[in-house]
Amino acid sequence: MKKICLLLALLMLIPAAACNKIEDDESSADVISQAEIISSEATAEPSEIESQAVSEPEPESSEEESSEEPLKEPVTMPEIENYVAMTVKKTSGAVFYTAADSQEEGHKIEISMVKTSWGTWNLGYFKATDTAAKKTVTMNPGGTDWEYVYRVGETPGNITFCGGNHNNEKLIDITFYDAKSGEELQLQDYAETSANGVKIVEHTQIYFANQPDKPFVNVTRNYLINGVDVWLECDYDFIHDAYFNLSYTGMFCIPKINGNHIIYNNIDGTTRTFVTATKGTKSGTNYGGDFDNGNPAASVEMYGDNNPDFRIHAEIYDVEVMADNFASKEKTFFWDMNTDQNKLYFSKFDNTKAHHVENGTHWDTLIRWSFYREK
Repeated sequence: MKKICLLLALLMLIPAAACNKIEDDESSADVISQAEIISSEATAEPSEIESQAVSEPEPESSEEESSEEPLKEPVTMPEIENYVAMTVKKTSGAVFYTAADSQEEGHKIEISMVKTSWGTWNLGYFKATDTAAKKTVTMNPGGTDWEYVYRVGETPGNITFCGGNHNNEKLIDITFYDAKSGEELQLQDYAETSANGVKIVEHTQIYFANQPDKPFVNVTRNYLINGVDVWLECDYDFIHDAYFNLSYTGMFCIPKINGNHIIYNNIDGTTRTFVTATKGTKSGTNYGGDFDNGNPAASVEMYGDNNPDFRIHAEIYDVEVMADNFASKEKTFFWDMNTDQNKLYFSKFDNTKAHHVENGTHWDTLIRWSFYREK
């Protein structure tokens, strides 16, 4: 009886063992099959992989690179082909640059730089002389800014004029060079020196109002005075956060008799002319609100009723940096400034809010002022 029972038990175990064996085999086959599918979809044969690794490596994803804006190329002074013979004469408080003849044949050009009471050197007057006719025309009388002026503060509630002829700027150093040879000019007071064009490199710091121990930007001014042309390239490196209102990245003052007309060369290809009186202001008030605002012009021509063929061309070379792409309502404008003078402004920022510029920001600006004789 015991033998019969043992035989029955063995017969019952054989199918169960066989079933378990089949299930295990199917599960293993499923795993192998999935691995083979994944492998065949995701990889090539070993020989292909090795070949790609040696000869054509897979490029890294460029999604991050493509989302970044390309680096902006700074504006720089162009290559000068013809340097004009000039004389340079320095005094204790001024430097005078004279081209006895210039690119405008038969015309002498005289330009000055003046030392401010706080130590910086700024552009002064600009005169053009027809040597045959012995007629000198003052295109800029000096005494007011060409380079720049910024309304700026350490906080939005403490903004005032800084830089240029508005003080709050200190000289670090200034050096004069022969523009063609690159050799430094050794200027002695009241002695004349010859040069082929003159390059001036002036380093300054602009600081918050009446706080010379709190500079917010290092400035390198690169001037080139070459006959009829005055170039100014400025490099700004911010070392402190700052807040700006309406500011000016280039200007030009002109006597009304020689500059009561302005032609705006707008960036859309159109032109517009504005005219003031040759004496007095429209409102009857000096330094009032007589502004011809809102002209999206990167360059202008100025001339007067008295000598309409003596003209000044002024141009900025980066409207994004120097004029915020003409986003403000002021844009490029002409001020009917006082009884005897008008003044051109290329503007940046506006007074609708305090515009924040961060520490570490860099600006490059370039402007040119040129005399020419209209034929």
